Amino acid sequence: MNDTYGHEAGDAALRHIAGILRSRARETDIVARLGGEEFCILAVNMRAASAETIFETLRRKVAESVIDIGEGRTLRLTVSIGVVTTLADSLDEMVNQADNLLYKAKYSGRNKVVMSGKQVQ
Repeated sequence: MNDTYGHEAGDAALRHIAGILRSRARETDIVARLGGEEFCILAVNMRAASAETIFETLRRKVAESVIDIGEGRTLRLTVSIGVVTTLADSLDEMVNQADNLLYKAKYSGRNKVVMSGKQVQ
């Protein structure tokens, strides 16, 4: 995005996504930027069925939003989301699993949620 629209637009996109994540997160959730354009949400005590609905709603909210990048230009963004719903031996392992699911979402068409234990469409 930075190469096409400039760093200010890239920063606006990151702030926009961060705002949506914060507005959709519960008080007990932790939202963090891992680096680049990757974010992580630690959502404890969430059932898998609830997670599927919540993260699909989040994906849809991002896809429906519009970002004003100045000079009369707007952008629409999409997100690919990887969700892990089972505990692993460590938080690092769970983040790595979620990252792998994120890449499955990207490489299977983008703009989708891929959860552990679910078939990629």
